[in-house]
Amino acid sequence: MNHKGRKLRGGRRYFRKLKLWPASVSRDLDPRVWHDLWHVHPDFHGWSLRSGKARHAHLEVLFEAFRMVLQRVARHSEPYQVFVSVNTDDSPGDALYFHTPNPNERNFPHTFDGYRWDIAPPPWLAKYIDRDRFEVGETHFEGEKRYVVVPRGKAGRQAMG
Repeated sequence: MNHKGRKLRGGRRYFRKLKLWPASVSRDLDPRVWHDLWHVHPDFHGWSLRSGKARHAHLEVLFEAFRMVLQRVARHSEPYQVFVSVNTDDSPGDALYFHTPNPNERNFPHTFDGYRWDIAPPPWLAKYIDRDRFEVGETHFEGEKRYVVVPRGKAGRQAMG
């Protein structure tokens, strides 16, 4: 759905509610319950395609939810991975992932095949990332650059398996 250029009816209310999204996401995730690349999109309806300001608002809540989930699950000894996927052109595809060993497939830890690591993210993405705590991977898919942001250590690429 292309919303570019259209005014968002109820925009103030929408962005006020959007600020509450990170708490609702982090509340229910628990590494003691299995998750097979479970993910959630902050901009499911594509509002961030309208403007840079809207994209910034969605990236803000995406990375806030990322930090909240990491803080919430850090005390657990069970293996898990938490990461963010960000698309250059398809911002409704931006997502927060939570992954654990699971009975569906032998796909834990997720290996991020095809990604180049420890690249310098573009400036529009770099402002959300503390490079001492997180590493950034980049890949190309269907003509688009996609980035993944993972924590360094046990919840990232080197997750306990």
